[in-house]
Formats: sequence, C-alpha cells, structure tokens
Amino acid sequence: MSEESVAFRLGAVERAVEKIAEAVQEIAHSTTQIARLEDRHAETRDAMERAFVEIRESKANQVKLDERIRLIEIEIPSLMEIRTQINRAVWGLTGLVGVAIVGLVIVK
Repeated sequence: MSEESVAFRLGAVERAVEKIAEAVQEIAHSTTQIARLEDRHAETRDAMERAFVEIRESKANQVKLDERIRLIEIEIPSLMEIRTQINRAVWGLTGLVGVAIVGLVIVK
C-alpha cells in the first residue's frame, strides 16, 4: 500500500470516528431528554392518581349526600304540615287572648 492510500484510508476512518462521536453526543442528548420526559410522566401519573382518588372520595360523599337529601325530602311535607298547624294554633291563641282582653276591658 502506498502512503497516499494509507492517508486516504486514515482520513476516511477519522471522518467515520467524528460521525460516530456526533452520533454518541446526539444519543446522550436524546437520553437526557427521555429521562426528563419520564420524570414528567411519573409526576403526571402521580397527579392523575391523586385526582382519581379525590374523584372517588367525592362520589362517595355525593352518594351519602343524596341519601340524606332523599330522607329530608320524605320528611319535608310532614314538617310543613306541622308548621302550618303550629302557626294556626299561635294565631288562634293570639285571637283568644285578644278577645279575652277586650272582654275584660268591656266588663270593667
């Protein structure tokens, strides 16, 4: 082999090594980006899990509230009837007291 041939081949090897070095740097950069994305993904996954736990707890609380509202709705008509009767009794007693006072004033 001649010196020119060796020099040509050595140049080709140097260029190939430079390309490999650039590719290794790109791989290192890409690996760093993947690691960052994996961290973000883990944070997002954890946040979503916390959100789903909160949603499940909220649904459980909603079921309890729905049951309480249903019971209250059952009781409201009778409570309103009792309130009406109490109002009538108070007004009736007020009327009787008023008539009694007027009766006492007239008698004297």
